Amino acid sequence: GMVSNPATYRYADLLALSDPSAPNQADEFVTLECVSNEVGGNLISTARWTGVRLPALLQSAGLDPNADWIVFTCADGYTAAVPLSKAMNPNTMVAVRMNDAPLVTAHGFPARIIVPGLYGMFHAKWLTKIEATQGEYLGYWQQKGWTNRGPIHTTAIIATPADSTVVGGVVHIGGIAFAGDRGISAVDVSTDGGATWKSATLSSPKSDVTWVLWTLDWTPPRSGSFRIVARAVDATGTPQDSNPAPTFPEGSAGYDSITLLVS
Repeated sequence: GMVSNPATYRYADLLALSDPSAPNQADEFVTLECVSNEVGGNLISTARWTGVRLPALLQSAGLDPNADWIVFTCADGYTAAVPLSKAMNPNTMVAVRMNDAPLVTAHGFPARIIVPGLYGMFHAKWLTKIEATQGEYLGYWQQKGWTNRGPIHTTAIIATPADSTVVGGVVHIGGIAFAGDRGISAVDVSTDGGATWKSATLSSPKSDVTWVLWTLDWTPPRSGSFRIVARAVDATGTPQDSNPAPTFPEGSAGYDSITLLVS
């Protein structure tokens, strides 16, 4: 690619660069979400990732000043690319460990990309090559029409109770909220289908790039059927998009909701 000092890293090299004593070690809790996750879906999870900061590897390679995209190639032929500005974010890493253990094959062994703030299709697994290029590069899914920008949409997901649950007494409503690398400042919950809203209680996130857990205790005013709706506001103050959208091509949007039956 467009570098003056190309380098090859063995697995042992990456392990050494990922050691806690190494100056460019990266160690962060990051939430990953699939771009095909439906509103309220479960294609989202949080893990602790350990590796080496991608900006350090790129800088040591001597980037051409005209390079503006970074391309990732994988052992199975998969490709993905991100703008140089995203690759140079301090949280972007080549990861070799997940939850304090070596990556398993399903999660990208021996090495994978972690690029907080973007949907999972950019977090390339089974990494074999990193290349600096000039001009936008369309990876595997982008050639099929999916977004090449991939900022994660703000979302609040209701995890409990399950939809159509029969409840009574004080109801503990809870879930997660996520806005990629923007953080969450508030979650509101409606117990009357969106007519009125109450502020949920937020837990402290594991990091600035993970989901936030939220809870709301609700005492139903009567028996019957109630539609519960959740919405989030990111840490920049931008509210979640209420307009429903399908997953293709830029990720789903709209409010998650469930129905609770009060006995």
